[in-house]
Amino acid sequence: MMARPCAYDRDNLLRRATALFWERGFAGTSVDDVVQATGVSRSSLYTVFPDKTALFLAALEHYLDTVTRAKLERLAQGGRAALAIKRFLLDVADERPSAYAPAHGCLLTNTAVEVGAGEEEIAELVRKAFARLERALTVRLEEARQQGDLSVGTEPKRFARQLVALVQGLRVMTRLGTEPGVARDAVRSALAPLRQD
Repeated sequence: MMARPCAYDRDNLLRRATALFWERGFAGTSVDDVVQATGVSRSSLYTVFPDKTALFLAALEHYLDTVTRAKLERLAQGGRAALAIKRFLLDVADERPSAYAPAHGCLLTNTAVEVGAGEEEIAELVRKAFARLERALTVRLEEARQQGDLSVGTEPKRFARQLVALVQGLRVMTRLGTEPGVARDAVRSALAPLRQD
């Protein structure tokens, strides 16, 4: 017997569910909220997602495949690695409410703050996302060292970890409405080991 196909567009469902979780958080969003926002019945949802955690994990994956991937692709662009890193971090510092970066901040950062290690599957996915950013920054910092733009004695992987922590701090600061100049000062100070001219 063949499985019955889904009666809804999975991508559209995940886009709407992601927006809902992004705005309200994991705890603040119920399955009924998702049903109301998407028009997909509870029974149809549970056919694919056995519980709210499974749905939230799928929403996080959707966020990683869209918002996060676009930012990492931009970081990877450009021949001069030091300038690409600087541009990436200043973009984070300058993030303000828009269609691309809503007033509710970064979904990954929000999730890390809200859930912590309490929901292990969710926490593990967020840790993997942070590790992905660390790897992307490490690659670019290795390039910066080869291009003569990284201070002697600065170890790319350790510096990348520092920058990941900076990114998360910046996202919390910008969500609180911190002046862009303050966030930019933090970026410039953190990037002291990198030639930025």
